[in-house]
Order: sequence, then C-alpha cells, then structure tokens
Amino acid sequence: MKKILYLLVLFSLVPGGYAQDPASICCRGLAPATPGTIQLPMVSKVPLDVQQECPPGTAMRAISFSHQNDQNLTFQESFALTCASSPSVVTNQCQWGQLISNFALSTTATAPGDSVITGVRFTHRFGQDFTYQQSYAVRTCRLQHPRSRAFPRGKPAGGTTKWHLQSHASCSLSNGGVTSGLVDRLGFNHGNGYNGTHEEGVSLGCVYD
Repeated sequence: MKKILYLLVLFSLVPGGYAQDPASICCRGLAPATPGTIQLPMVSKVPLDVQQECPPGTAMRAISFSHQNDQNLTFQESFALTCASSPSVVTNQCQWGQLISNFALSTTATAPGDSVITGVRFTHRFGQDFTYQQSYAVRTCRLQHPRSRAFPRGKPAGGTTKWHLQSHASCSLSNGGVTSGLVDRLGFNHGNGYNGTHEEGVSLGCVYD
C-alpha cells in the first residue's frame, strides 16, 4: 500500500495539461503506434553509455521503458523512442546537450525555444546502477517553422512512473481531431531513498507540430 501511495504522490509532481488522470500511475505498456510515427527498437542499458536518435527529419513524440520483474537496476532496463515528422520541419541543425546527473531528486533537460528533442543518451559507471547514479542528455534539432509556444491553458505535458514492467510517456496530443505533438522537455524524478528504476518518474513537455 505504501508503494502505491508513493507512486500517486510521485505522479502528482508531473506537470498537468495533458489528457491523464492526475491520480493514475499512467502509462502502462510501451507507447502505441500511431499513423505516421516510427517506433525505434528497444535498446538495453547494459552498455555504460547508450543513446538513440530519431531518423533525420523526425523528432521524439514518446519514450518507452521496459524491465523484468524484480530487475530494477539501471543496466536491467531498456528504452526506445517513438519519432514523428512535423509540418514545422525538423532541420539538421542539431546538437547534444550536456549530461545531467540524476543525483538530484528532480531534473529536467529542455530544448531551446525553436527546437525539439530528437535523441536521448543515458550513461552510468560500472557497478553504479541506482537511479541517482545515472546521467542523461538530450539531442535537440531546430524547427524550420516553429509554432507559438504560448499556451493559454498551460503547457501540454505527459508523464508516467516506471512502476509497470513496460511504461511510456507521450506527447501524442489531439489538435482539432489530428494527432500531433513533439517533445521539448524531458525530466526524471525519484523520492529520497527510492533508487530503483521502477521507482522513478518521467515527465515530458510537449509542443504541437
């Protein structure tokens, strides 16, 4: 019961504005395929430094995580990106950001105002497999025709906890009946003393394509 209560509190830290129940521990399962998206394969974190990049001209729409029951260390987890093209046109003007340590209870990597996230990198040292011992970085690419990021009802967001054996966080937004949405912010959070990958939360900031 304490675990469930912890997860409910953890998810309440993820920004709102997205079609999720704040009391849920969304989102069970890998990110579902939608028309026009590219599902990249799951990548194991067994190597000490792993990364995944969306194909040229596409950007991140969702990120999925997977681990086996009772395998909650960093090297026992896999991840994959879901990528999509955009009417705003994802250019090849790209850069990797600096590594961010997960030692802090809450961390965030944010793309520049005219860019979106197109890749994610995770690193850890040998034998250092707890959540707070991991670092991550994001690759961002500029949009040729970026849309306004002034959101009258608050910035759209997505998120999940990784409590489920398979989970995902998504920016699959509905805009006039058309599914769109790209990621411009990726964050991770965990409670003090909760250092398994299954005890970590994920948050996304979203923009319409």
